[in-house]
Amino acid sequence: MDDLPEIKVAGFFYQVVFGDDWLDTVGNLAMMNPSQLSISIRSDINPQRQALSLVHEITHAIIDAYLAQTPIEDKIVDALSVGWYQVLVDNPALLDWIKERAQ
Repeated sequence: MDDLPEIKVAGFFYQVVFGDDWLDTVGNLAMMNPSQLSISIRSDINPQRQALSLVHEITHAIIDAYLAQTPIEDKIVDALSVGWYQVLVDNPALLDWIKERAQ
């Protein structure tokens, strides 16, 4: 499994961990833990699903950072736009990593 460097979201560095020791009974494919600044992704799933799960968990991190206890609506779109822009600019290897798994 290729290691992915930490991902910077809203100034916080999230460690990306592949493994199964965090698995819950709900059957989640991945999990974002804001208090630990970590994103855990199952190692036994398809690489494309891993990439999509990473995007999903980064979205949770963006919402946690920019929308915590804020009324929702257009603010979600604004936060996600700014958040994804920042994540992609601060992590130039991320998009290539996702593209490699989408083929």
